[in-house]
Amino acid sequence: MPWSFFMARLPVTEGWQDISIPWQSFKKGDFGSFFSLNTSRLTSLAVVAYKKAFDAELEIERVSLY
Repeated sequence: MPWSFFMARLPVTEGWQDISIPWQSFKKGDFGSFFSLNTSRLTSLAVVAYKKAFDAELEIERVSLY
């Protein structure tokens, strides 16, 4: 369903850093997903500030899959 999603925590810092997030770290989102994460069917990727009210500044230089 379009509201289903998977999420993983990202560390919050002031400076640039490389972050690697293994697919096993992704958990079903709060709105529920009826299926397990299947990376072969992945069609989109989003980075979202979620769960708390705060101002977020996000700069992404590159996204790559491994």
